[in-house]
Amino acid sequence: MERIVTKNTIAGTLLGLFLSLSTIAQTDQKPNEFYFKEANTSFYFIKFLEQNFSTEESQMASFSFLIFKIHGSGDITDVQYIGGLNKPVFAVIKSAILKSKPMWTTPKRDPKAYKWVVIPYYGGTYKQWKGNDLALSTYTSFEELNNRLKSDIQNMYMTLPLGGIGFEKAEE
Repeated sequence: MERIVTKNTIAGTLLGLFLSLSTIAQTDQKPNEFYFKEANTSFYFIKFLEQNFSTEESQMASFSFLIFKIHGSGDITDVQYIGGLNKPVFAVIKSAILKSKPMWTTPKRDPKAYKWVVIPYYGGTYKQWKGNDLALSTYTSFEELNNRLKSDIQNMYMTLPLGGIGFEKAEE
C-alpha cells in the first residue's frame, strides 16, 4: 500500500524543523552573543518585522530565506534572499530589516564578530501550493542556503518563520 503525504504533514514537518533549528540556535548562545531586543529569542524580531511589513503584500505562494549579516558594530549588511520572493516584496522586507538595526544587542567587545541571520519566509496562502511544491521549494532553498554560506553556516542564527496569509503567525 502506497503512503500518501499530505500538505499538512509536509508543512507540519517543515515548521517543526524550523522551530527546532531556532531553539537549538537560541539555547547555544552566550551572554555576549547577538540577540534582538534584550531577549534571547527570535520571537520579538519576527513581531517587529510583522509590525513593519504586512505579509499580506505577498500574494504569490513562495518560500524563501531572507538572510543578512549583523556585525559586532551593529551594522546590518548583505541583506538578500534565496527562493521565490518577488523583488517589490523583498524591497519592503529589506527596509524593515534595516530598521531593526538599533534593536540588536551585539558583542561590542569584538567589532569583527558577525552572525548571519536567516528568516524562513512563506508568501501567499497555504492553499495556493500544489502537490509537493512546498516541500520541493523548501528543499531547494535549503540547498542554496548551504551552498551560499558554506563553512560560514556555523555563524548562522535561524529565526522563527515569517508567514504569509493563511499561515500561522507568532502570537503574543
